[in-house]
Amino acid sequence: MDEITSSIKDYALIIDTTLDGSDDLLDFVVDSVIDRALIYTNRYQLVEGYEEALAELEEDEELDSTVDVPIPTPMERVLADVVVRTYRTMVERNTAETNAISSMSDNGQTVAYSDQLKSYLNGASDTDIFAGATEMLKLYRLPDVIEHTKYF
Repeated sequence: MDEITSSIKDYALIIDTTLDGSDDLLDFVVDSVIDRALIYTNRYQLVEGYEEALAELEEDEELDSTVDVPIPTPMERVLADVVVRTYRTMVERNTAETNAISSMSDNGQTVAYSDQLKSYLNGASDTDIFAGATEMLKLYRLPDVIEHTKYF
């Protein structure tokens, strides 16, 4: 998955040249968007098999075409666009207001700060995060398999 993560980050840096490739927030957004996309498309189940197939490869060997890739290349570019939009949203929300003190107490000397920036990815719906990309991501959705039985 490291190669896929790196590829999505590289695409994001191409889309928005003002992004800093060594920014921890960008890394966090890339990882979060990938996790969310894998869950949204029900492709999370493919990660383990993909990682095992990569581990078994020899040095100059290519990945077998029968191995299902969790995030296909066209999906990487769509997710890179989502990463850029999500990153911009998080940076815009990182203002003095979002880092403001949300509550104080006197004798207990407690100070609490607002966590609006941190809660954006957790609190936003898939349609908010993947705005404009949901139709493309639906093409890569896998069906839920609840039970496998054979009837003859």
